[in-house]
Amino acid sequence: MMTQDKKKLREFFQALFKESKGYIEVRPIDPTGKVERYFYTVKDIYRLITQLTDPDLSHFKNTNVYFGVCPRRERQGKEENVGEVNSVWVDLDCENMKEKLDALKKLDRFDLSPSIIVSSGNGLHCYWLLDRPYAIKTDKDRLGAKGYLKGLALALNGDKTFDLSRILRVPGTQNLKNLHNPLPVEILEFHPTRRYKLGDFERYKVDIEGVPTKTDISPDHIPDRFWRILEEDGKLKATWEGKREDLNDQTRSGYDMALAHQLMPYEFRDGEVAAILRASPSGKGKDATRQYLSLTIGKAKKKWEGGKRKNDKSKEVKNDSNRMRETAQGGRNARTKTLIPGLIHLVKDGDAVKYLLKTEAGLCIEETFALNREIYRPKQDLPIEMPGPHIIKEPMEIDTTVLLDRVINFIRSYLELPHESDYLILALWVFHTYLIEKFSATPILYFYGVKETGKSRAGEVLAELAFWCERLTSPTEATFFREAHYFRIALVIDEIRLWGREGNKNLALLINSRYKRGISVPRVNMNVKGGEDQIEYFDVFGPLAICTAEGIPDTLESRSITFLMQKNARAEVEKVIDEVWARSLRNGLTIFRAKYLDQDLEETEQVARRRLNEIMMPLYQILMLVCPKREKEFKETVKQIEKTREEEEGFSLEAEIVEKILECHRINGDKSFLTTDIAGRLNEERNEKERISDRLVSMRLARLGFQKTRLTNGRRGFLMDSGLLKRLALQYGIDMNESEGSS
Repeated sequence: MMTQDKKKLREFFQALFKESKGYIEVRPIDPTGKVERYFYTVKDIYRLITQLTDPDLSHFKNTNVYFGVCPRRERQGKEENVGEVNSVWVDLDCENMKEKLDALKKLDRFDLSPSIIVSSGNGLHCYWLLDRPYAIKTDKDRLGAKGYLKGLALALNGDKTFDLSRILRVPGTQNLKNLHNPLPVEILEFHPTRRYKLGDFERYKVDIEGVPTKTDISPDHIPDRFWRILEEDGKLKATWEGKREDLNDQTRSGYDMALAHQLMPYEFRDGEVAAILRASPSGKGKDATRQYLSLTIGKAKKKWEGGKRKNDKSKEVKNDSNRMRETAQGGRNARTKTLIPGLIHLVKDGDAVKYLLKTEAGLCIEETFALNREIYRPKQDLPIEMPGPHIIKEPMEIDTTVLLDRVINFIRSYLELPHESDYLILALWVFHTYLIEKFSATPILYFYGVKETGKSRAGEVLAELAFWCERLTSPTEATFFREAHYFRIALVIDEIRLWGREGNKNLALLINSRYKRGISVPRVNMNVKGGEDQIEYFDVFGPLAICTAEGIPDTLESRSITFLMQKNARAEVEKVIDEVWARSLRNGLTIFRAKYLDQDLEETEQVARRRLNEIMMPLYQILMLVCPKREKEFKETVKQIEKTREEEEGFSLEAEIVEKILECHRINGDKSFLTTDIAGRLNEERNEKERISDRLVSMRLARLGFQKTRLTNGRRGFLMDSGLLKRLALQYGIDMNESEGSS
């Protein structure tokens, strides 16, 4: 919620981005850690301020809101996308009011007074505005700008993070790190005409060493010996876990630098070090770009080569590694673990199932994997399609546009869909299963139709192409838990009764939770006797397609893309599926996964509203990766889906309830209304079986946002909220004038 007015906020952004070019990044991060990104052109500050202060928009409600201090060239938040610097800044951490007052006194004594000071809740954000933007065109420019930031931070004892992609809190929002004690983010001092030349900060500038490194370092797989080393090297383990109290730089990049330097004596390949850094819980992890990894590893190498090599330790580790490798090759007493770091796929090599991994040299096959002194093999009998060992000979270069067209042609050859645009949607869904680790949500596919309309055929076609896909016709809860939690398998559920009197309600609950990552579902472990340990929690997230002749609940349908299947007009789609063709496409999609699994996907703009945007975003990101020229076609398809949903909403029970409230309001004009009155109006034209209970109406009214109240006669009802009523009428497409003239 904004606590400062629009005028102040507009002046703040205009002062910072005066004469700038590019995009302003706004990044809401909710208290659970969920991150969203929005980009506004610097010329569109008015729209930015309007949306930030709009109480009806949910993007910036009840969340921590940050913005990129430097404008971005493109709709990306990484340092390489920063095009210019328009201010220098320092982030001062203050644990209490005394420290904040001391920091303000120190700023008063500083020879260069800040242009803007913002209280961030737990500290101060200080900005020194520049008289003109400082262009970032080369690495030298970037390192020079960071030298000013680092020097200023050292002079004022500020935060040691001085990357150009830095985000700081938006004034007028709240600091919600402690939900029980939200703190205001507000401007303390504002002097927009107080501007400096970059040279004014020259005496504080420090050199930031530019290290010539390979810019194409890509994460390899983590070698088995690393885990053995991690258990035996206490200091390395402390760095890995972020428990180094002796480390001066406690930032994520500080831990990455320390970890990379400690890995040097063990002579890992660059790609292996990159993979370890990507997996480290104390560093930047998956946020680490290739450029960042190259720079970090290059610095660590230079520092190591300038010191004394620990030859004895390296030899000892090598010997340990060789012994461990020999044990692993024997494979004796190997345990089962299918999902391992860096896994591309499983390979069927004769009767054995092995791991398919990626190295700097290309794809490789490993029979076993070592972790914490244990040797593992993948599960040998998973009911999924796997490539053969020849997959490692496939070229890594792939034309994704051609591959998308091939997948669409395959689907069209065996499936007749209601709309031409449906083939693109299904193909993108198939692609997104191969990069499912990158998404926090996934659209459920819902194929609905009467008997012999191609529902099961749709599931069959998807199972041939999707990554780690299994078709189920009679899943149990235990099966569902196992497949989802331990193997992350894509599921196609065919002709199963989940809802209604004969449905499996517990299984339906699991399915309802599958569309979003991080929704933990409890399950009682009957092998544990009593106590808290008997309850286990599972993340059941993963791709899902439902093929059924029955309807599904509204909540699940809102998380789905619906296909209303009809009887085939083309007999040729009923032919037997060509397994050789399907295998060729799966191989191409596996190479696609290998190529892009360790790369960051492009941040995209919002493509729809509310839940529809959430489930369509993964497909949109895939489209922009594989075939951006079809963006217009995709957006038009999403608009049509959105329009259809809005029309269906207009015929829902909620829409009927809103109409009846409008009728009551027109007749009585009261400030409140009874639940029984609304239920009575709803049931006027319904028979006994169709009647809607007062309790259901009360629940829906609360869900719509109406506040409960107790009337003077003691009966319970709801407060009439004309503003809410108008918004709901607009949402459900109800003409208020027409409604007021009816009854």
